Amino acid sequence: MNNKKKLNKVIGLMVIALSTMFFSCSKTNNQKMRELELELRTGYIDRYHNGATPTDRGVYVFPDKDQPAEEVSDKKLEDGQTVRVYYEGYLLEKGDDGVQLKSERFDGNFDYKTGTQKYDPFQVEVVDQLKNPGKVSAVISGWQIALLNMHKGERAEIVIPSSQGYSIRGSGSIGPYETLVFFMKVEEIVETGNKEPIIE
Repeated sequence: MNNKKKLNKVIGLMVIALSTMFFSCSKTNNQKMRELELELRTGYIDRYHNGATPTDRGVYVFPDKDQPAEEVSDKKLEDGQTVRVYYEGYLLEKGDDGVQLKSERFDGNFDYKTGTQKYDPFQVEVVDQLKNPGKVSAVISGWQIALLNMHKGERAEIVIPSSQGYSIRGSGSIGPYETLVFFMKVEEIVETGNKEPIIE
């Protein structure tokens, strides 16, 4: 009986030890992924947008400097508006010359460089999550932050940290702790927050 108790105690200690090792390894792997994400994002910003500072909650919004001013509305998008957006999204990787976009995009409905529209624009409601913390959004937080910093007709490059994207979960071809880079164009505003049509 005493031997059985000792054996059970040893087995219990082994289970605790293995569990501790497992969670320690998981934490280490998560920490490594977070550090790699920061390294890639910092490298990308330093290479293409040196000296830039993020907007709200770490999201970067870089308006297209080559876009004619007359194509862009004066007013920023507002909470409650429904907009149609063209976009394409990329992940980051280390290249021979530094951090770069992966050659294959993970999602999109148009070609940003050529302006070729392959599919209909994506329709989404703009949600200010600071004003409406309980409101469910159809898109990641990084998109909402970006949209609130954009104007009707505007084209921009958006850099979103995983904390405002898919975090540790990932999604499809997007792994845990991956920074997302979107090229977006706000094609039009469908309706305002009070559902009245926009007249310009």
